[in-house]
Amino acid sequence: MFRFLCISTILLVFFLLLSPVLAQRSPNVSKGYERALKLYIEEKHSESLAAIRQVFDESVSQDRLNLRFLASFNYMALQNYNSATLHARLAARENPQKFQPAVIRARVLRARKKPYQAVVILSKAIQKFGDIPELLLSLAFAFYESKQYRKANFYLRKLLIKQPQNFYAVYLDGILLLKKGKFDSAEFRLKNALAIRPITPKDLVLIYNHLGIVAERDAARKEIEGSQQVASKRYDEANRYYVYALSIDPNESQVLANQKRLSLRR
Repeated sequence: MFRFLCISTILLVFFLLLSPVLAQRSPNVSKGYERALKLYIEEKHSESLAAIRQVFDESVSQDRLNLRFLASFNYMALQNYNSATLHARLAARENPQKFQPAVIRARVLRARKKPYQAVVILSKAIQKFGDIPELLLSLAFAFYESKQYRKANFYLRKLLIKQPQNFYAVYLDGILLLKKGKFDSAEFRLKNALAIRPITPKDLVLIYNHLGIVAERDAARKEIEGSQQVASKRYDEANRYYVYALSIDPNESQVLANQKRLSLRR
């Protein structure tokens, strides 16, 4: 359900926001970072790592921190979790005064399906740095992945007070409502997230996929209740959402599986 959290979008904006900071430093390192980031976005992860290596030795301070973050995400994309963990730990060791390394370390742990350990790291970071939105969001997702939905909702509410238009927060709110079986509210929040403007095409795929899931589950409930006409309409809506998602990424396995399951029910 949360395939996008595995690698490439939830902190992509974070990387993009760091680019101007980098540009104020070494021009060569800045150009190398921008090239590596572009390759990362294009999912050319080995090439992105090679671009990082070309400028890493001449990088200092903030430059090196950003390069380590990007290296860590590239290694996660390649499922080389040991190297991803190494860069995250070195970033934390070199920058004990910054909160960002905790987010990256937690992201690696979640990619390794160890959300409970991620919760520990993020909880300590919040104690040290306070309720920083990036920490709150990461902790909410870590609790979700730990199936501790009440705690996930607690930290999500804190974040939404600070950033009510945070795309990922509104998205997670919709998923938590879906988990509770509150289909109308879940659909409303997912459409709210869609209106905020998803960050990347993959985010659009996720929104449409989960809108499809909401419509499909609501249709199944209506079928049980005997509302066959409403159920049929909702199944059609679910299929349209899956078609939208596949028009963006025809190879998205989760959407393909959902569409196949839906075809067997109708």
